[in-house]
Amino acid sequence: DLEIRGAGNLLGKEQHGHMLSVGFDLYCKILEDEVARLSREEPEEPESLTVELDLNVEGHIPSEYIGEDIAKVEIYKRIADLKKREELLSLIDEVTERFGPIPQAAENLFLLANIRVLGMNAQISRIRREGANYVLSLRPGRYSLEQLQQIRLKFKGKVSFSDEAIILKEENKLYLLEHFLKEVGGLIH
Repeated sequence: DLEIRGAGNLLGKEQHGHMLSVGFDLYCKILEDEVARLSREEPEEPESLTVELDLNVEGHIPSEYIGEDIAKVEIYKRIADLKKREELLSLIDEVTERFGPIPQAAENLFLLANIRVLGMNAQISRIRREGANYVLSLRPGRYSLEQLQQIRLKFKGKVSFSDEAIILKEENKLYLLEHFLKEVGGLIH
């Protein structure tokens, strides 16, 4: 039945139809959403939402480090699926054990993944660099006035607020952004 409707051979090498064009995970999500819509149920909210990063930092896995495309794609997928910092640390250990010391470009990739995970935990939707500042867009309705006041007091002189955003002033070091996100995540949980 699935082959007739466009899924083809789901797990075999003869994949064809709509699933091949969008990938297995996305196809399953689309299928789940459609079944939920048809049965008049709302699809489940994602457990954690993504964080858009615009930090002007290049992070990738160099071909000289991991030459096999399949291994590289597997690691990129695992990085994209990370939800917890412990998962990231475990992945870094595994990559180091399998491929040796991590080069700077891949270190940057893992650093960006850590910032993304910390941002998800802190209920941040977007982090961007503007000059020497970081602008962190807050998810609507996730912060109380009291929590924002705690952030202001804890980081006195280092933060300001604008429409639905926290501005981390003149902190152009990524490790300081990481520290800030850990602290903010701790305040809201």
